[in-house]
Amino acid sequence: MEGRIRKKFKAAIVASLAVVLVSLLYQKNISAESGPKESAKSNEEVYVKLQPTLDKDGIGGWRAKYDERDNEIEISFFGLDGKPILNIKGYAGWRAKFDERGNRIEAAFFGLDGKPILDEDGIARMTMKYDERDNWVEVAYFGLDGKPILDKDGIARMTMKYDERDNWVEAAYFGLDGKPILDNDGIARMTMKYDERDNLIEAAYFGFGDSPILNKPK
Repeated sequence: MEGRIRKKFKAAIVASLAVVLVSLLYQKNISAESGPKESAKSNEEVYVKLQPTLDKDGIGGWRAKYDERDNEIEISFFGLDGKPILNIKGYAGWRAKFDERGNRIEAAFFGLDGKPILDEDGIARMTMKYDERDNWVEVAYFGLDGKPILDKDGIARMTMKYDERDNWVEAAYFGLDGKPILDNDGIARMTMKYDERDNLIEAAYFGFGDSPILNKPK
């Protein structure tokens, strides 16, 4: 059951993982083996890492920029020749924006020319919202024209709710018109319950309204 839950949450995290996990992976490698630290604008820091062969993401090097609060606001990918390169997900880098609490509220992908590009999931930009406890409560997807777009799971926006212990308890899907929509698996909303130790013990799937639907776990 938990595997099924994670699949549904993928609609929100798949593009973000392309941002967050790449960021964490490459930051781990900033050490003595990293390239020299360069100066950029007055409130930015740039790091470069080069390697002799392309890594599993199809890149030979990367460059990251940070704002004055050390939020990572841009990563660019490079080939073995030092020129911009597309990674295996189809983009040459991404740019991000953050709120005053350090939550990532926007991520946009760009191509070899530095202009917006669609990633492998058909998304050019995604925006995120958070509650007062910094729980991620909404993600929305946009195309090259800046208008809402459906991702490969068939949704344009997803909202999440949490309980008092910050367990994720509900997800709802919306279409281009802002109204509830069925995703590619025929689900418009799902709910989760947890025991006193925060273990996931129940999941329920719904169509439009409060009508429960059958959905075979995958």
